[in-house]
Amino acid sequence: MGAFSGACLVLASILFFGGCSDEEARTGAIGHACLNSSECEPENECFPSRAMGEVCMLRCDANADRLCEGGEVCLDAAGGDICYLGGTLMEGETCAASDECVLGNVCVSQGDGSRCERACDLRDPICPEGESCMALGGEIRGFCQ
Repeated sequence: MGAFSGACLVLASILFFGGCSDEEARTGAIGHACLNSSECEPENECFPSRAMGEVCMLRCDANADRLCEGGEVCLDAAGGDICYLGGTLMEGETCAASDECVLGNVCVSQGDGSRCERACDLRDPICPEGESCMALGGEIRGFCQ
């Protein structure tokens, strides 16, 4: 995604980037600004993001998918589950909700508060060396610790 959150700004693109990529030019693509889901491609949902405002995000099934193909976490959302593009809080930072955490992280409540932690799928637990995929409720949801 380009520096303009997926929106193609013609003058800036010509001057700085030599044009728009196909992904940036597609209206309704993942990461494209929207006001409602009708402005998104059929497989995408318009969803509010703390970091980017309302943008198109890919739909998923939080009961079947923990991580999406792009590394996003499949989050339960009102109106349908989405592959969340991420917030601004880095792994290890204090959080109140998963939509505050960067791409691939979830907010985990532990004894000393809640922190953004790397998400993992219990069926295929991939975590950094020395860490394990710990259960976080349900059959597939986990986080690395």
